Amino acid sequence: MIQDYGRMQPLYEAMSVGSYTVAWLEREERDRSDFELQFNLARLNRAIEGFIEVASNGNPLLESPRHVLQGLTFCVETLNCLTQRVTSTVRERLQRVGPKPQAAIGLLLDQTDMLAEKVEGILESWQIALDENLSAKVDTALSQIDRSKTEIPDWRKTLELISD
Repeated sequence: MIQDYGRMQPLYEAMSVGSYTVAWLEREERDRSDFELQFNLARLNRAIEGFIEVASNGNPLLESPRHVLQGLTFCVETLNCLTQRVTSTVRERLQRVGPKPQAAIGLLLDQTDMLAEKVEGILESWQIALDENLSAKVDTALSQIDRSKTEIPDWRKTLELISD
């Protein structure tokens, strides 16, 4: 079980960086600089990338107790909330930034949005894994798939059909 916590260190780091960035954004505006903002966004993106890499390379859900999985899912939800708060706050203030930093910050925000979508996908899959009823429906649906088809539909749309 301790090994699970160690593997999820990138998740905790991403949460920490996200929390720090939210607090930094809430400080008096005179305390902030465009360079620091770029640095904090880049740092947040690196931390989220680290979590995505760990979550994508080997499933941390396998062989973990349910309470650990629930805790990790809560952490991913928290990371999503922090990331949304950061991006919305920065986008609101982006007009007050100089043109050069504005372009760089805009690119970093685009990257943050892309990473947040990946984290959202991880969260959704973990939530499905924790929902025994939905997991059973997914297993049933998977057993009925025609393996000869080569086109794979978007799993979210397919899931909506069986979750009613």
